Formats: sequence, structure tokens, C-alpha cells
Amino acid sequence: MNYNKVVYHGTHKSNVNRILNHGFNKSEGDRHWLGDGIYFFEDEIHAYHWILEKYVKKNNSNIKPYYLRKSVFKDYKILRASIKIDKNRILDLDKTNHYIIYVSAYKEVMSEIDEHGDPVPDGALINLLFNKMGFNEDYDIVKYTFRFPKRLLGDGYIINGNNKPKVNPPQTQICVKNPNIIKDIRIHYLKDIDKKYKELTILFPHIYPPLKKRW
Repeated sequence: MNYNKVVYHGTHKSNVNRILNHGFNKSEGDRHWLGDGIYFFEDEIHAYHWILEKYVKKNNSNIKPYYLRKSVFKDYKILRASIKIDKNRILDLDKTNHYIIYVSAYKEVMSEIDEHGDPVPDGALINLLFNKMGFNEDYDIVKYTFRFPKRLLGDGYIINGNNKPKVNPPQTQICVKNPNIIKDIRIHYLKDIDKKYKELTILFPHIYPPLKKRW
């Protein structure tokens, strides 16, 4: 069975021509949640949120109190790409058997560290799996769905008594270890994204701040 997806990547406009002509550079370093690789979102709205955050951080002193979508896209772009591989080539941490592999590796690594040592970051462990333990021979992608908070809050209900979601929308990221599987890179033009994003700001204002208040 194949994994056949169009995926999305936010980047600064200065990177676009290089990526279109020569492909993506890998993000490297243990601070990246899924280790070294090329990162994509499965949902375009999360790529959109990523470039909004980048824009706000870079231009905070110049932000005006109204929606600056056109200004954002002057500086940042969303690229789309197609990925089609055998699902067996994905280390899918949303699957129990793959998550068990990951946790077992973590325990093995921690057992060799002094009990007073610092915890190993997720990115460092995944880099170790791929660079030292042969995972690069079996897998081309690491996939995980992030949820914030990571667990339900106490009573087991996703919706609380005020009809507000207690668990934020799932954000599936993939980290491509083998760039040769990335095909058909192009600029992605968003449709109806303002309406979708506004819905997120209403339901999840602590993660997706209302645009008029923040900007």
C-alpha cells in the first residue's frame, strides 16, 4: 500500500527559486522534533500558520492592527510537493508498533546515560536511530501527529462543558530523510484560507491568535 500525498512547506521568498530548481535543503540539528530532514505539513493551513508566525516574529515592531495577508505573501511562500512511497518506508509514530520501537530505543539510550544526565531530545534520538542504528536503510520518512496539549485534560472528554475543544487540532508533520522521493515541487496558491483560519482563531485562540488583535 502506498503513501500518496500532496504536502506543504512554508519558506521565505528568497529560498523559492533555489528550491524549485535544485530541491530542498535539509534542516539539521537535534532541536528539530523529528530529527534531520525536510519538513512538510499534511494540511496547508498549518503551513499557512507557520509563515504567519515567521512574519509576525520578524516584523513585530511594524505590525499594523489589521489583517496583513498580502504583506505576508510578499515575504513568504508556501510550496507543495508530491510524495508517493510504500507505507512500509515510513516510520509512523502514530502507529502503536512504530511508537513501541521508538520508546524502546529511547529507554535503551537512557539506560546508558548517567541517571543524573539530561533527557535526550526527540530530535537527537531520531538522528541516532537513522545515523547510527540503521533506520535509514528501512525508512525514508518519519511521520507524527502533534497535539497540544499532548493528552486529554483529566476527564477524558474532548469537548468541555462550555462547548470548547480541549484538545487542539491535530497537526501532522512528516520529516523526509530521503530527498529523492520528493516530486513535483511548485508554488501553492491558497483558496479560502482566510475563512478556514478565522475558524481556528475562534475555536483555538491560545494557539491561533485572532488576527486583528495580534496584528
